[in-house]
Parts: sequence; structure tokens; C-alpha cells
Amino acid sequence: MRSSDKHRSGSTMTAIWRKLRDPWAKIRKLVTVIVLVILTLLLISFLTWWYDKTIWDLIELLVIPLALTIIALLFNRAERTSEQTLAQQQREHDRTIADDRNSESALQMYLDRMTELILERGLRESEEDSGVRDIARARTLTVLRSLDRQRRGAVLQFLHDSGLINADDAVINLDNADLACAALAGADLEGASLRGANLRRADLTAARLTDADLTKAWLTEARLHRAEMDRATLVGAHMTEADLSRARLSEADMGSDDFAIQTDLLHANLRQAQLYKADLRRAELRMADLTDANLGKANLEWADLTDANLSGAWLRDANLTNTILDGITQTKDTKWPTGFTLPVLPADRAETWFTRLLANLPHCHPTNPKG
Repeated sequence: MRSSDKHRSGSTMTAIWRKLRDPWAKIRKLVTVIVLVILTLLLISFLTWWYDKTIWDLIELLVIPLALTIIALLFNRAERTSEQTLAQQQREHDRTIADDRNSESALQMYLDRMTELILERGLRESEEDSGVRDIARARTLTVLRSLDRQRRGAVLQFLHDSGLINADDAVINLDNADLACAALAGADLEGASLRGANLRRADLTAARLTDADLTKAWLTEARLHRAEMDRATLVGAHMTEADLSRARLSEADMGSDDFAIQTDLLHANLRQAQLYKADLRRAELRMADLTDANLGKANLEWADLTDANLSGAWLRDANLTNTILDGITQTKDTKWPTGFTLPVLPADRAETWFTRLLANLPHCHPTNPKG
């Protein structure tokens, strides 16, 4: 018999033995409880005979000591729990301090080494695909993964201020750089190259991104409220559920000649956004909120605005050639291009946001009201 067969056989016998032994274990526990009850009754009987007292007299004598004992036990237990909680909090506090020190140390080391590359190895003047650029990119991507949101923002600001990520001639390529949740509120990143960077949930409130290159960048759920993004390039950027309310995007390039490279603004908040002369060809704007947005002279050719909210939006002189406007919300304040009328769908294709919602609701079976 092979060793594996022996092991399997042994495991089977052990399992069978445990099943046979379990009932006896339960019986032993039951017998133990019965014996304890009997001994307790015998002790009470002996005490009542010895002291010539009734059971109730004994209970009255024991109730106060018993109560004090229980209170003491509960107090000790609460004290131990409190001590354990405080110890846990202290450990977490110490761990946070240690992590913060490590992050600060990593940031300072990165800044020192990058300064050395700039001053001693001519990083800014280096040729494309040179070894010094590869080193700088590797160090940057590595340190970003180990930093918190505040220090990630500090690294990006350093790179911009050092002239290493200019959109027209970027020294360091930030494609796939981990800048998720970076604290960049009010940051000056004018003309920065952030192509393909991961900026998911980053705080870019009131940030200056004029003329910045954000091609194929990930800005899902990013906060871009009041951000200055005039003439920014956002072709193929992912901005699902991003907050772009009151953002300035005049003449921003978000258009594409290829449906495979669409700018994703699904469910984005564009309330009161300035999109004057913006290129939004083939942009994905389904369920986007464009309330009171300025889309004057914007190019929306082949853009998908299905179920978008255009209440009070300004679309004078906008290019709406082949724009998909199914189920949109509009008001009397919505201003369309002169002479433009919304296309009427055939009866078999007429569909509104409400009817689509009803179609997606779970249906209840007549014999099963709970669905």
C-alpha cells in the first residue's frame, strides 16, 4: 500500500473514531453537571442541619457576599477590557506614528536623490530613453506607492515645479503612476503631463490644470470642483462619477475620431461647468448632470447624452450632429441651437428614462408577491 493510501486510510479511521467518541463526551458532560447539582444540594442540606437554619436563611446570609463578589468580578472584567482597549489604541497610535515617520523618511530620501539627478546628472537636459530618465521614473513610481495622500500630492507638485513633467516635453513619464486619493486641492499643475496617471478619487478642488495633458488618465470619482482646465487634453480619460461642477473646461479636448477611445464622463457632475468650444466628439456623457452648464459652440458630434440632465443648459451654436439625446431632461431654460428640434423616435424605439427604469425593476410573480 502506498504512503498516500495509508495516510488516507488513517484519516478515515480518525474521523470515524471521533464520531464514535462524540456521544460519550456529551454523556460525560451531562454526568458532571448532575454530580455538581447533587453535591450542591448535599452541601446546602448539611449547612441547614449544622447551623439549624432554613434554606432561605442561608440565602439571606449569602446574598450580600455573593453580590459583592459578582460586582468585583464585573469591575475587574471591565477594567481589563478598558486596559486592552487602551493598549490597542496605543499600538495603533504608535503604528501610525511609525508609518508617518517612514513615509516622511521615504519622501525626503526621494527628494534628495532626485535633486542629485537634476544637479549632478543633468536629468532635465537628458535625452529621451536615457538611463537617468529610467532611474528617475522607477524611483518616482516606487515612492508613490508607499506614500500617503498628502505626500503623493507633494511629490507631484515637486515634479511640476522642477520642470520634469511639462506637457510639451515630459522628462518623467507618469503613465500608471499611483496618485490615487492624492491631496492636490489648489495645486498649480498648469501644463503638466499626467498621461495615463492614476488619479482615482484625487482631490483636485480648485486645482490649476490649464493646458495640462490628461490623456487616458484615470479620474474616476475625482474631485475637480472649480478646477481650471481650459484647453486641457482629456482624450480617452476616465471620469466616471467625477465632480466637475463649476469647472472651467473651455476649449478642452475630449473628442475622438475613434469610438474605441472615448472620453468617459458617465454619471459625471458637470453642473454649471464651462464647456464653451469644448471638443466632446464621441464622448460618453450618459446620465451626466449638465444642469446650467455652458456648452456654447461645443462639438458634440456622435456624443452619447442618453438620460443626461440638460436643465437650463446653454447649447447655442453647439454641433449636435448625430448626438444621442434619448431620455434627456430639459426645461424651458434649456437653450438649443437656433432651428434645432429634438429628433422624434419611431413608436417602437420611443423610450424614456422612466420606462427604462421600470423595465429594469424586478418583476413579481402573481403567485409569489415577494418576487
